Parts: sequence; C-alpha cells; structure tokens
Amino acid sequence: LAQSIVVILPTRNPGGRQADSRRNHYRFDMNRDWFARTQPETDGKVELLRRYPGPLFIDAHEMGSETYFFPPNADPVYHEIAEPAVSWINDVYGAAMQDEFDERGIPYFNYDTYDLFYAGYGDTVPANGFGAAGMTFEKANGDPAPQRVFEQYLTQWTSLSAAAINKERILREWHGSWAEA
Repeated sequence: LAQSIVVILPTRNPGGRQADSRRNHYRFDMNRDWFARTQPETDGKVELLRRYPGPLFIDAHEMGSETYFFPPNADPVYHEIAEPAVSWINDVYGAAMQDEFDERGIPYFNYDTYDLFYAGYGDTVPANGFGAAGMTFEKANGDPAPQRVFEQYLTQWTSLSAAAINKERILREWHGSWAEA
C-alpha cells in the first residue's frame, strides 16, 4: 500500500442512508445513474474517478438474498470492456476471493447475471470508461452487522492484496489497453 493510492468513499448517499433507502433525497436510485450522471452524488463520484483513475474499482453493496456475491460474472459482459479488465475480474480478483472464502468456509456465489452488461452501473462504467476491473460486490443485508462488515472488509483487502501481488502485470496490461484505445 505504500506505493498505492486507495480512495475509499464510505457513504455515497448519506440522505438515502439516513432514510434507510437506496434512493437519494430526490427519490432517484443512484445505482442506475452512472451513465447519465443526473444526480450530484453520482457526478461527484465520476469526477473523483476522473481525478484518480485506477485499474481496480469496487462498488460494494448489500442485497436482500443470502450469502455474498462477487465476480466472476456470468455472460454476457458488455462488449466494449477491454479484455485485460475482464481477465483481472475473473482470474485475479474473483479467483483470489474464491480462495479466501473457501479457506474460511464462508458461503458465496458467483457467475450470476449482475451488472457487467449494462453500461450504466458501478462496475461497468469504471471498466468501460477507465479501463478498470470494475466489480460489484453484494452482501446479504440480513446477516448480523459484524459479519457484514467483516466480509466486506475481506473482499476489499483480498482485492487490494491481489492487485499488489499482480501489480506489474496489471499496470502493463492497463497501459496497453489505454494505448490500444
């Protein structure tokens, strides 16, 4: 981490959080606003990404179903996402998280159809627009808070660690995808 820039945005929707809603104070679901950028919260987040682009972007959520979802994703994947980013998602980050969760006996699922097809979500926009390995993580919101926090922390730390271990490959391929674009 000494040679990394890690940006953490702990709450992107404070008004919605206070109201216990995924919508902001205009009643807009910002998970659907990444492409259009009609809400100030989304626009600020994309501008932060423009200022600090990187090869890894995590959009961590909670969901109503059980266990934990993280990539690899099911096909189809949006066709404009650079091949290196898809490879990092599936073969670097997804594989590392599977190994970590398996070792600890934590249930999870992947290869589900989530967001990596529609070019307006918090994984596809960073992947398509910035060449990042954009990933959405979904944790069951019915689990106790300490479990939710630990599993979210575990996926973040595992992803950062996998990035550090594979930094030369990732940075070389990230540069290559920008040069090709």
